[in-house]
Amino acid sequence: MTPVPAATTASAAPDRTADRMADRKAENPGGALRRLGEALSRLLQRVGGLALVVMVGWTVVDVVSRLLFRHPLPGSIDLVESTLVLVVFCGLAEGFRRGEQITVDIFDHAVPPRLLVAMRLLGAVAALAFLGLLAWAVWAPLVDAYRFGDTKPDLPIPIYPLLLAIETGIVVTITATLPSAVRLAVTLIRGGSSS
Repeated sequence: MTPVPAATTASAAPDRTADRMADRKAENPGGALRRLGEALSRLLQRVGGLALVVMVGWTVVDVVSRLLFRHPLPGSIDLVESTLVLVVFCGLAEGFRRGEQITVDIFDHAVPPRLLVAMRLLGAVAALAFLGLLAWAVWAPLVDAYRFGDTKPDLPIPIYPLLLAIETGIVVTITATLPSAVRLAVTLIRGGSSS
């Protein structure tokens, strides 16, 4: 048996490392984007959770105030509307990232696995298209609300931060959804089935 020269061994190791890294990238398309989407969606989920606590707490105090003192808290509707925007749009990305949208799966067991992947990819592309359209539609009102200084009727809550929260939630939802769509496309191209 002849020994392998050290130069050959050293040059072969980086090739194997490069091959392993390429395999990992192929198995996990959009890894960096996926991690960014996860981090941002979890952060927004915490903001939405905090907004939910504020909304529930304010509503409880408002109801108690109505019952005990026959006087509601001023601006309750504005505050609840504002926090509801945060609850919905800050929680949207995490729901999409986890795939926890409401789905109808009556065809899932009746179609071949590859067709199921294609159907899921079509759903992801449709969701991304809708989210992109929604982000585009919110932009002009956001700019106008900022430019004109619009506020809620009862409380001096500016409207543009709420629209900015909507826009941010939508963009983060796109960021969280895109890796799933890429994974489904790669799976479909390779001829596999999704789990």
